[in-house]
Parts: sequence; C-alpha cells; structure tokens
Amino acid sequence: RGLFSHLQAALSTATAANHHRLRLGPGFHQALDDFRWLHDNIGSRPTRLHELVPTTPTLFGTHDAAAAGAGGVWFPQPTTCPRHTRTTILEPNGRLHRVRRRTPGPIVWRTPFPPCIRASLASTSNPRGVINNSQLELVGAFLHDEVAAQCFDVRERTIKSSTDNLCTLYWDRRGSITTTSPTATILRQSALHQRFHRYVKLRDYIPGPSNTMADDASRMFHLTDADFLAYFNQHP
Repeated sequence: RGLFSHLQAALSTATAANHHRLRLGPGFHQALDDFRWLHDNIGSRPTRLHELVPTTPTLFGTHDAAAAGAGGVWFPQPTTCPRHTRTTILEPNGRLHRVRRRTPGPIVWRTPFPPCIRASLASTSNPRGVINNSQLELVGAFLHDEVAAQCFDVRERTIKSSTDNLCTLYWDRRGSITTTSPTATILRQSALHQRFHRYVKLRDYIPGPSNTMADDASRMFHLTDADFLAYFNQHP
C-alpha cells in the first residue's frame, strides 16, 4: 500500500476536460522503480505467511517526536531474539559500555533532527514552514521500526508500537495518501523497509500523558548519553 501514494496523486490530476493526460512527477517514477524492484524481489524471495498475517507481538513500544528530535522505547517479550548489534548500557559505576546482548532487554533510543529540519517546521513563529509536526511524528515511527530491526530479529515476527499523534496513526495504518508531500515519501520508505526486514507492524494510540518515556526520549537532548540512561534507570 505504501507505494501507491504518488500513483494516486497522479491519477487525481486528471480532469474531465483533459482526462487523457496525467501530471507525472519524480515521485511517480520513483514509485514505478519501486514496483520493478518488488517484482524482481518477489521472484527471488517468496513472501511467507507471517510477513502478512499478524501474530502475537514479540515487541511492544512507544515513540514520539518534537522539533528537537525523535525517540522511543521497545520492550521485548521473553521469546524475542536479539541481534548481535552493539548497544550502549550504563554500568553501576556510571560508565558507558557497548555490549552485544545475548538476552533480550528493553531499548531506549533518541536522535536529534538537523537544523535544516527544525528550520522547516511550521509553527506560530514560522508560518512559512513546509513540514508539520505530524510528519515529524511519522518519521519517528519509521525510525522506531528501524531501531527494532537493528536490535532484534524481526523476521516473520509481529511488532506493535503506539503513538500519541492521531494523524501519524491514521497515515501509518492506511499506508498511503493521495499527495506528493513528504508524507507520501515516508510511507513509501516504510513499506519497503517492512518488505526488506520481513515483519508485520501493528499501530495503536496512546494518550499523550501516558507516553512519558518516548516524550522524554525525544526532548532531553540537553543530557549526555550517560545522564540520559541514568535518568531512565531512575524513572522506569
């Protein structure tokens, strides 16, 4: 579904007076390239049942985003298999240490947005901005899935994450939108990500006051990594 946004937008440009011509932008041609890749990929790697049908989730998490950046948390179930990716932990002596996990453990992540993104965010002080907050939240959802794929074996597994942004929830569940805005591009990339990593994703809503961990992760960039992990250890 995520590959249809630019195609739908092109079809919507047809008018009754000129229904034989469509306006095809770069996003349309990129979507066609994606379909060509998908055609070749399906021929070399068949789609398995658990890439389509959701099962009991092996990962639960929440995510959030703000002008400063994005962040979130993942909580694996006992049957979750961790990948041999190095993650940073805080030792009792206060030092950071990078380890390869052999047993599943909770993950908190954060990443700041570059200045060009913050400068393009529409707000009361920047009404000419070309990016809205819901689009940042959708980016946060995509990054949240990437963290899951990097830290855990999500192949033929179902993962479930929650957001406090209703627009993000609607876009992500629907998978496509009739527009050429950045929203369409993010949904396209998310669909390809899901195909490449072979997982099923479920989305749900969490009220803002209950989304405190992801909210803190997306905003506390004034803390060093050590102070950030210490804060989460003290406020589970």
